[in-house]
Amino acid sequence: MTDSRDGAYFAVDQVDGNQVTLIGDDGRQYEVLRSSLPSPLEEGSVLMVRLADGVQPLWEDARLAPDERERRLKRAAELLEHLGQSDSGEDVVL
Repeated sequence: MTDSRDGAYFAVDQVDGNQVTLIGDDGRQYEVLRSSLPSPLEEGSVLMVRLADGVQPLWEDARLAPDERERRLKRAAELLEHLGQSDSGEDVVL
């Protein structure tokens, strides 16, 4: 989880019916009821969640963080572009 003054970010990994799998930036996985989270929610959404005692996510206070989602998508695209530029195109032989 990336801490900020307001809480931490969590990415929506999977939406399965009324169950949502969230991944914190620290790699921890959470299963949360969809009804506890804001809408509209889809895989790839990013949530800002307040933390109780700086640790426990308060899902009922979660809010969508579209700017953070866009920042992450842009960073991923930049990394892919960089990897493509440094790839010689040759197959790896072991």
